[in-house]
Amino acid sequence: MSTGLSAFERIWAPRQQLSEAMAKRWFETLVPFTLLVVLIAVSGALVPNFLTLGSLTSTGREFAEFGFVALAMAIVLIGGGVDLSVGSIFALANFLSLFLVSVVGLPVWACLVLTPLAGCLLGAVNGALIGFLRARALLTTMAMLIVFRSIYELVTYQYAADLSAGDPASPLWDYIGGGSLLGVPINLVVLGLIAVVVHLVRSRTRFGWHIAAVGAGRLAARHAGLPVNWLVFSTYVISGALSATGGLFYAARFMNAGRDVGVGLEVDALTAVVLGGVSLMGGRGSAARAMIGALTIFLINNGLVRAGVVSGVNSLVMGALMLLAVAVDRKLLKNLPRLAARLYIDPAALRLPPPPAIDPGSGSPFAVNFGLRGAYPIGFRGEDFAGQEDYVLDDREMRLFNPEDVLLDQQDRVYTGTSNGLIMRYYGHNYGAREAYARTGGQVRGLAWAADGRLLALVAGVGLVAIGDDRVVHRLSDETNRTPFRFRDDSRLAALVNLSVGPDEKVYISEASYRHEVHAWINDAVEARPNGRILVYDPATGRTRTLINHLVYPSGVCVASDGQSLLFSETWLCRISRLWLSGQKAGRTETVIENLPVYPANISKAPDGYWVAAVGARTPSFDLMASEKAARYRIVRSLPRDEWPTPNFNAGGAFLLTEAGEIKRMLWDPAGRGQNYSAVTSARQYGPYLYLAGIFNNRIGRVVVDRDGDVWKSPNFLYQREESPRQLEEIR
Repeated sequence: MSTGLSAFERIWAPRQQLSEAMAKRWFETLVPFTLLVVLIAVSGALVPNFLTLGSLTSTGREFAEFGFVALAMAIVLIGGGVDLSVGSIFALANFLSLFLVSVVGLPVWACLVLTPLAGCLLGAVNGALIGFLRARALLTTMAMLIVFRSIYELVTYQYAADLSAGDPASPLWDYIGGGSLLGVPINLVVLGLIAVVVHLVRSRTRFGWHIAAVGAGRLAARHAGLPVNWLVFSTYVISGALSATGGLFYAARFMNAGRDVGVGLEVDALTAVVLGGVSLMGGRGSAARAMIGALTIFLINNGLVRAGVVSGVNSLVMGALMLLAVAVDRKLLKNLPRLAARLYIDPAALRLPPPPAIDPGSGSPFAVNFGLRGAYPIGFRGEDFAGQEDYVLDDREMRLFNPEDVLLDQQDRVYTGTSNGLIMRYYGHNYGAREAYARTGGQVRGLAWAADGRLLALVAGVGLVAIGDDRVVHRLSDETNRTPFRFRDDSRLAALVNLSVGPDEKVYISEASYRHEVHAWINDAVEARPNGRILVYDPATGRTRTLINHLVYPSGVCVASDGQSLLFSETWLCRISRLWLSGQKAGRTETVIENLPVYPANISKAPDGYWVAAVGARTPSFDLMASEKAARYRIVRSLPRDEWPTPNFNAGGAFLLTEAGEIKRMLWDPAGRGQNYSAVTSARQYGPYLYLAGIFNNRIGRVVVDRDGDVWKSPNFLYQREESPRQLEEIR
């Protein structure tokens, strides 16, 4: 059977991988990082001796001072502001460092403390005006740029002669300006350490999360109880300290307080961080993005200078890069989640051969009949699909909602789960009594008995749980080993469907999809990609691992009667396979039966084979659509979800499968008046009875099996009533 998927596509779907990568936070950094790598490669090819050790050391020493300013700008932007005074603070810190060391004669260590503190003070002026007085960040910092620059020009003019005559004559000062640690410039080492600290604070502490929250939405952060004013104030204080640190290293390296120190630095820093992926709108960014953008801008400036380009061209390039950065920030980054969502569903071509005939009288083992039409309803009150009154009472609070699986205990009590998180138990005469056995907190899928007598259940959003006699829900597992080389973390259990307990007490679990949740099954139906897997939970270790991967919606799973193999169904492939667990074929997968005319669901043991629930019937239209990959992709992109084509769930049933893979019996409840059980997802035999559950139903069904023949008797047999000739004909 051809699924239209190559072996490579079964493991690696490029569009899927791209969408999953785009959902990662680091993807926003990928574009500027790629630009940086290309820039380094071009510079190495065009600039002589660019990649030599001496050139790299010199470039790193020059870059570090600009890196401090870029990091300062990034912190303010993440907090939702902007600081145009960073260049002037840088210049004032440069002057102050020279003044303290050369004129006042303070020790170098005192300068190392006082200069960043002075930067904090200058930043606090901005922070107080913007954070507490709620002044406009752009206008305020622009005004402070002018004020701080004016102060710098005044003091440098006043003390120009003293600065020129001063000489610190300190080895520590010389080391700060030109020293290295293990061959790396000391200022670059300090920048790297501070960048790591900023990254950890931003991504791992409440303070960093709160700053990002304020930047993303100041009003929402205020409603959440965050100290917005203090957080905004703190970003400008940190910005001032980092800018001053850059000025300190600049002073130690050049010993110069010229008029052009720090001029235009704020524009370059703003361009750098936005180009690196720090959002102008606030709330998004990191130290790594700031450093990537800063290094990109620095290399462009450095390359233009080495190429002898006039200053006007340099400014033109910076302006063009600023426009590019703003466009990327406003268009690409803003629409990235939407683009990732559009690419997330990636249909594959599923080419199935024509199914066997199901017409009545065709002689096919799948021929349509009315074997389930008279099934006895359990847990239902009100009108059925045909508008007929039922006679099993139940109150509205305990009414069944979407019972997907059914189970019986040794006292013949019926258990089933609901979509509202209840596990219901029915007992008594005709199962007229009921109780809420347990509350799980999520949609209940598969049910099974553990070796120790506890009830096992698969609960959407919770995982595998166990319920003892005390009716307390204990979670056993909610994750498995992560698939290597996937961008998306698929270790969390998502669309759990069915489970089966083996003779070794291990629990085998079918997970229909690790990409889509339970309620989003239509995504998998349209995709028809191998997003599912079979898991095994070992109670001895308490861990779950993936047994087999890359399956197309595996819903049913059942340990075979010999205990050496495992049967599982792939619903959209319309086939049932066997995975050998032990013996000479251990690890091998074999096809038991394929090209079914129905969509197989849960599998359970029977005295003479296995009962397989049929959740729906194949139709030529859906088979044709499944083979057209491009058409389904257009449907996904163009139509709302509730208008997507779906499989035919109007007819349901169950069939008996032998060990040899042959169909022994088939029971239908076809669409039309009087239908009771469409979309059957579970069929379990207990004694002479077959119990039915369906994901779209509101009742549990029970039908009687005559093991001596092929006659399935209606519930009237329970009350010793005679069947009419027409009823007997429909039953047969």
